[in-house]
Amino acid sequence: MRAVSLVLLAALTVAAFAAVDPANPAGNWKRPTIENMTVNPQYTENHILYGVYSNITRTWSSLGWEQAPGTGPVVQVRRNRDVQAWDYIHFNSFNATDGYYTVGYAEGYLTYDTIYYTFVNQVKANADALSKNTAAQAFLADHIRYEQHHEKKTAFGKQLANQLRQVDGIYAGYVAGYIAAGRPTNITQLSWQDIYLVSYMEELDNVLSKYSLRGSPRLSQKQKILNNPALHCSALMKLTSDDLFFAHDTWSGFNTMLRQYKTYEMAEGTVVMSGYPGSISSIDDWYMTSKDLAVTETTNGFWNNNLYDYIRPNQVSEFNRVMIGNFIAETPLEWMNIFNTSNSGTYNNQYMVANMRAARSALQGGSALPTGTFYVGEQIPGTIVFEDQTEFLNTNKHWPSFNIPYYRKIQILSGYDALQA
Repeated sequence: MRAVSLVLLAALTVAAFAAVDPANPAGNWKRPTIENMTVNPQYTENHILYGVYSNITRTWSSLGWEQAPGTGPVVQVRRNRDVQAWDYIHFNSFNATDGYYTVGYAEGYLTYDTIYYTFVNQVKANADALSKNTAAQAFLADHIRYEQHHEKKTAFGKQLANQLRQVDGIYAGYVAGYIAAGRPTNITQLSWQDIYLVSYMEELDNVLSKYSLRGSPRLSQKQKILNNPALHCSALMKLTSDDLFFAHDTWSGFNTMLRQYKTYEMAEGTVVMSGYPGSISSIDDWYMTSKDLAVTETTNGFWNNNLYDYIRPNQVSEFNRVMIGNFIAETPLEWMNIFNTSNSGTYNNQYMVANMRAARSALQGGSALPTGTFYVGEQIPGTIVFEDQTEFLNTNKHWPSFNIPYYRKIQILSGYDALQA
């Protein structure tokens, strides 16, 4: 996500666990804790989506907001559109068979307008560039085809299929919502690919660069930095004697102000995140999961054009790998192993993952964080490095992240040494 020069929006998201009575709703770890946001804001809308699923045709019929004969409830959506200018929205799937599609449909239908505005504000410029770049178009088509035909026997493959069904649902819901609203003249119908690009927006930058920068001449250090898309985000893990906090500052432009605090409650688990209309991942990124994992990142650039060779279509997109980890990983190490599967080399970040359950247990007992509580991983095209950084956190009481790689191998391969030469 590119930051706008001089005029920046810093959306600070902070979360912490608290040693409280679990019966007390105010102490629930899933409560919103965005800076200046009302704690436990009241939902002002409640929607129930009804439908019937055919196990024979594997399709939905009669999806609608009023119950028709033979249909049952499939998704509940609770929403408050203005909580200190955030759209606070919670999707709860009642259907384990094809719940991602129906949650996607509900999101597409109810937020079709802000999905369109997000596309215009954050995606359209690159989508227009894509339409003029036949090589990048072919890459994206091959990439989507690869994901759609990915194996579905492993937990990784099954969850990838779930998330692509969510994109299918968002597209179908978007079309239905747009038509139901009378096809407003200030909004146009987006394609399935457009909807996919809302989640893929940061990765598209790298794909376009692959076909525009490979033959670039050697540039000066200053020009390399100026030509690189503005990196965004700062993050901090802070350990105290009885608490572990994690904070994230998105450093984003005013064109990104259509913000959501989004909850996906699915059969596989719950993911709470800061995010954007129509995107199935945070993009910032900032997450809490029902497995008690806290996940955040900051973005790292690279200046070694040879790395573009490792950005290939037959890999799984970054946003999908992140969400697969969020839904099925039980520990930071498991999350990193999932993220390390099929590295796309797109949207290259330093990810920080903390096991809040392990931290809570240790701190309440007056102990140091146990091994495995906190992992840090860094991705560049062709390489992912991740290690247990719990001891660093125990010793230094914090982990700062400011768009600069920590691991020496990543620094070297990314071309940081050449920048300083």
